[in-house]
Amino acid sequence: MKSNIKYFSIYAMVFLLLAACKKENGVVKPPVDPPIETNDLKLKLDSKKVLDFQKITSSSAASSLEESEIKKYFEDRVDLSIPKEIIVEKDSTILIKQYGITERYKSKWEKDDLYLQDSDESSWKLIGAKKNKTDFVLSMSFYSKKSVTQSSQNFLIGQEYNLKSYDHLLSKNAENTDFIWLKIDLLYNNTK
Repeated sequence: MKSNIKYFSIYAMVFLLLAACKKENGVVKPPVDPPIETNDLKLKLDSKKVLDFQKITSSSAASSLEESEIKKYFEDRVDLSIPKEIIVEKDSTILIKQYGITERYKSKWEKDDLYLQDSDESSWKLIGAKKNKTDFVLSMSFYSKKSVTQSSQNFLIGQEYNLKSYDHLLSKNAENTDFIWLKIDLLYNNTK
């Protein structure tokens, strides 16, 4: 009987030893997920191209203006408004302007187009698009409108991302109105 207990003890120890010495030592490796493709970008301004710069008056047709006249009509507004860097991460976009001024927006990609959430939070506005894997193009428009009547003088100045046309900014029957329109394409390179 003692030998049975002895053999039983030896078998139990060998069994426990073999069970404890599994091939992977009981460590379960987690499954490896494939890398997630992301549209995260860090973009730096590379160049700017003036697409349209004109003066429209109520008394005459539109006339083209020279690029050297931008400061005359907009002073430093163009330089201060153009983002020097753009950072796109997940669902947000940060526009970094001169002197470290930043604008933050909720954003989303639709194919190669980047949209920013409008201030009313229910609509999205196209800001720009990927040109290829390393380049991004953002369009900006600047405008200035001065209207003079016998009793008043109104002045409107502004800028918008990706504004295609100025038609809605002009009054159909405005007399004594000067309107300045500047449209620029900005090319950014991916630095990430």
